Amino acid sequence: MKWDGPDRLYYNLPDKFEMVHISKAGVKIPGEAQNEEFCLTYAANKMAAEGWEAINLNSRRILFRRAK
Repeated sequence: MKWDGPDRLYYNLPDKFEMVHISKAGVKIPGEAQNEEFCLTYAANKMAAEGWEAINLNSRRILFRRAK
């Protein structure tokens, strides 16, 4: 998963590639939050809820694997 802009996330999954604007999904970034940190946290929580485990991260990307 990669953050690429104010509210844009890219999900590169085994079976699909998806670009998402989280504001279009009904998520509002709080005014006091940094866009990058908020979006990465939002995506990490969403992926974890779907059974993915974060194994590596940097300032704009998080690498996931299926949790065992």
